[in-house]
Amino acid sequence: MTANEFIDLVRRSQLVEEDQLAKALGAVAAKNGHRLPEDADPIAVAMVEAGVLTEWQSEKLLAGKHKGFMLGKYKLLRHLGRVQEYLAEDLEIKRQVAIKVVAGYPKA
Repeated sequence: MTANEFIDLVRRSQLVEEDQLAKALGAVAAKNGHRLPEDADPIAVAMVEAGVLTEWQSEKLLAGKHKGFMLGKYKLLRHLGRVQEYLAEDLEIKRQVAIKVVAGYPKA
């Protein structure tokens, strides 16, 4: 995957605010002769190391996925187990929570 494809997926995922993305990309470019690498992997690694993305989010993005990271007011951070359990961040109160998604449960 190219760097541009990865950056596009990050934007489409809505995981990272534009100013955070610009700062992270600036840091990557500064370490690479003031240019972004052509490959996505070093950018993904740097964003995980900077705490901008989690490893789970990075892996999904590198696999070409940009949907499924948001669940209402929650940003999914990582998968917790075999069933649909996730570590998430409540975007309103900035607190980590565990969420279990139950299939077939009617929406309110």
